[in-house]
Amino acid sequence: KCNHELYPPISGIPSCTYVSILGVTLQRDCKFNTHVKNKLVTANKCLYFLRSLRREGYKQAEIDFLFDALILPNLTYALSIYGASESDLTPVQCF
Repeated sequence: KCNHELYPPISGIPSCTYVSILGVTLQRDCKFNTHVKNKLVTANKCLYFLRSLRREGYKQAEIDFLFDALILPNLTYALSIYGASESDLTPVQCF
């Protein structure tokens, strides 16, 4: 599961609760809650943008194309990493 042992700080290396590497946020407790939350916030912003375009009169085919180009890659990037954890995958499935 997770190593809960705290190691003494090493001089010059700061301690942090999470780190973002290649767009994936890794937490100290081996969960991806922060990563999933950030991805869902970004996806919601993109959905607002798409709703605004729909009100402006864009065709459904254009909206679908933008959804496939903007939102799906955002949600599916690194899905194979955090998808194994049910607690992290459930919010994405609900979205």
